Amino acid sequence: MLSWKIFAVGSAFFAGITAILAKIGVKNIPSNLATLLRTIVIFIFFRRAGWITSRVEKSVCY
Repeated sequence: MLSWKIFAVGSAFFAGITAILAKIGVKNIPSNLATLLRTIVIFIFFRRAGWITSRVEKSVCY
């Protein structure tokens, strides 16, 4: 099993990359609106990832 520290470092790295890409992509949009849009996109992504994961777990035989 992987250590939680590896996941923590990966999470911090990808959060930083997300912030940099968001700054580049939303130059002319107010910061509050940009944060809202990023939150919506992340919510949709994790919602779909959860849906896919739950389908995989249901198809695995124990």
